[in-house]
Amino acid sequence: MNTRPVHPAPGFFNAILVRLLLRIGGLFSNNKPVEIENEIQDGDVLDFADGLQARLVPGHSAGQLAFLRPHDGGVLFSADTASNMFGLGYSIIYEDIEEGMRSLEKLSQLNFETACFGHGKSIKESASARFRDKWGGDKGLGDRI
Repeated sequence: MNTRPVHPAPGFFNAILVRLLLRIGGLFSNNKPVEIENEIQDGDVLDFADGLQARLVPGHSAGQLAFLRPHDGGVLFSADTASNMFGLGYSIIYEDIEEGMRSLEKLSQLNFETACFGHGKSIKESASARFRDKWGGDKGLGDRI
């Protein structure tokens, strides 16, 4: 099987979990290319779902997108840029950890009350403040890893 390189996110738990998933082979069960039907660029506003805004957030994977619904306080659909399983934290794996950190900093600059994750519970209040506290631009990469 031909897979793209992955690296565990910072932290002992992530390192163990990634090793376990790689060992049992469950991390990449379907690695076949798919046909691209529509291309979405960073900043595009979609003409459905009340004007979701696309945000390019590579790191976890090369073409990863998050979506922001800016109305009514804002809702961020963060996909796998971060998780909220044991508190707000990193995704467990990244293709490029430094790119992932830049994407988290980019998301921390947006305004949203609620954040939804691919893994973990939603944050329903002051979500962008929590992103800024964890990944705001005043922190160097070394402080975040």
